[in-house]
Order: sequence, then C-alpha cells, then structure tokens
Amino acid sequence: MEITLSSFFEHRQRLLAESTVTRVAIDKWYEARKDREADLRELALLEGCSQTGRRYLEILMKLDEDMLSRLIAHRTSTLEGG
Repeated sequence: MEITLSSFFEHRQRLLAESTVTRVAIDKWYEARKDREADLRELALLEGCSQTGRRYLEILMKLDEDMLSRLIAHRTSTLEGG
C-alpha cells in the first residue's frame, strides 16, 4: 500500500502520542514507588509498559526509515530525470 505524506504524518503523530502515554505511565510508575520496593505484580506491570513503549518506538523507527528510503528514491529518480 502506497502511503501518502498526509497519512504518514497522521500515523507518525499517533505513534508519538501513544509512545508519550506509555512514557508517562512509566514515569508515574517510578514516581509512585520511589520510596518503597515494588512487588512482583507491579514489576510485571512495569515490564508490560516497557515492552509496549519499545514496540511503539520500533514501529516509529521503521516508519521513519521507510519514508526516508522513499524520499531518497524519489529524489534520486528526479535527479536522474525519471
């Protein structure tokens, strides 16, 4: 599926927003437990948040890399007269 610049920016913005939500949840987790040890259930929650955040960042990086490749290919074809 060919992605438009508009849909690229919309998708990228959604990923950034979700990543921010996850980061805030992780920050709150640490803040709530800075003066006490977490139990195993709480650690599992942090691990889940961390995995979710990592996944959003992986998707975001792939999206950016794919767009960069498209822009380079387009620019190269323009320079070559294509």
